[in-house]
Amino acid sequence: MSPLSWMYATAVAMRRSLFDSLKLREPGPIPSWVVGNLHMGGTGKTPMVLFLLDLLAEKNPAVLSRGYGRSTKGFLAVGPFSQADQVGDEPTEIFKASQAPVFVCEKRVEGLYGLHNAAPEAQLALLDDGFQHLPLLASGYLLLSPFNDPFWKQMPLPAGRLREWPETAKHADAILITKAPIDLTEEQAQQHIQAIQKLQKPVFFFHYSSSEPLNFWAEKAFEPNEPVFAYSGIAQAKNWTPSHWDLAGTWNRKDHAPLGPAEWEELFQRVVKSGARQLVMTRKDAMKLPNSRPQNLPFDLYVVHNEAQILFGKSGALKSLILGG
Repeated sequence: MSPLSWMYATAVAMRRSLFDSLKLREPGPIPSWVVGNLHMGGTGKTPMVLFLLDLLAEKNPAVLSRGYGRSTKGFLAVGPFSQADQVGDEPTEIFKASQAPVFVCEKRVEGLYGLHNAAPEAQLALLDDGFQHLPLLASGYLLLSPFNDPFWKQMPLPAGRLREWPETAKHADAILITKAPIDLTEEQAQQHIQAIQKLQKPVFFFHYSSSEPLNFWAEKAFEPNEPVFAYSGIAQAKNWTPSHWDLAGTWNRKDHAPLGPAEWEELFQRVVKSGARQLVMTRKDAMKLPNSRPQNLPFDLYVVHNEAQILFGKSGALKSLILGG
C-alpha cells in the first residue's frame, strides 16, 4: 500500500472514531436506512434505492440525498419540474422513476427533519449514499459492493477506489453484493460470504439487468442493428453497452459529468460525425436534458437504466432486517 493511501485511510478512520467516542452523532425523527458504499461510486445505489422503495412500500418510504453536483444548498424537495442542476441528477431520476417523495440536503439530520415535516406520511427514510456522513446516526446501514470488485480486494484512495479502510464494513448492518451474475450458484455466493465471514453480517446478492432502450426524444422504436452512438456520464462506464449493438461511436465521461448547452453541442457534433441516427444514454444522464425534443434533431434519443433483482429468494429476509420483523 502506498504511504498516501495509508495516511488518507488512517485520517478518515480517526475522524470516524472521534465521532463515535465523543457521541457526536444523532438520529433523525423517523427510522432511516443508509444505502451506501466504500467505493468511489459505481456500486449501483440508485437501482438499489428504487428496489427498496418497492420492497418497503407499506411504510410509504421517502428518499433523502445529498444532491451531488447541484448548484443549490440546503433542504429542497424534488418535484416534477425540478432541474438536475438544482437538485442533482440521481434524486431527479429517483423521483421520476418512482414518484416517491424525494428530498435533498447536504446535512442529513437537518434533511430528515425537513423530510418528516414535508412528508409526514413517510414512516421510513432511505438515504441515497451517506455511509461516510458521520453526524447522522441512522437506524441501519446497507453497504453495497460490486460482485466483480468487492471492497475486501480494494485499497483506499489514491492507490485504490475505497473511501475508507475495507474493515470499516463492520459498521454496516448488511452487505449487499451488487451486479452478480443472474445464474450465480449458492456455491459461488458462498465464496464471497466466506471472504467476509469475520464481519458476521448478513449478505444479500443482487443481479442488475439493463432495460431496453426507451423513447426519450425518439420518433420510432430503437433498432439495435442500426448504427448507435452511446454516451454516458456514470462511474465504471466500461462495457455498459450490449455487445450486439452496432456501435458507431462512444463518449464515456466521468460520473455526474455536466450536460449543458456546450456539452450537448459537442455531443451533437460527435453523433452527427459518427453517422449514427440513434443516440443512447443512461437515464441518469438524460435527467440533465429538457423534456421536449429540439426541432430538426437529425437523430433519435433513447435511454436505458438498470434494475436490481435480489437472488435466492431473500427479499423477505432483507425486508425483515430493515423493518425489524
